[in-house]
Amino acid sequence: VVKVRLLVDASGKPTKCTSLSHFKETSFNDVVCDKFMKRAHFQPAELADGTKVPSYYTNIVVFKMAR
Repeated sequence: VVKVRLLVDASGKPTKCTSLSHFKETSFNDVVCDKFMKRAHFQPAELADGTKVPSYYTNIVVFKMAR
């Protein structure tokens, strides 16, 4: 299980990915962050007056061994 947090700018583009999981082997974290940074795009967060603002998004990715 890899939990990540993406920082998202006011246009909806992710700007930084941080793993919230702590593994000695960092490749799981790297793969998840790399995929999110390349593929993710969001509707921008908005204030009540419609002003677009930076935000964040968290997600959990579960890796399973195939049988």
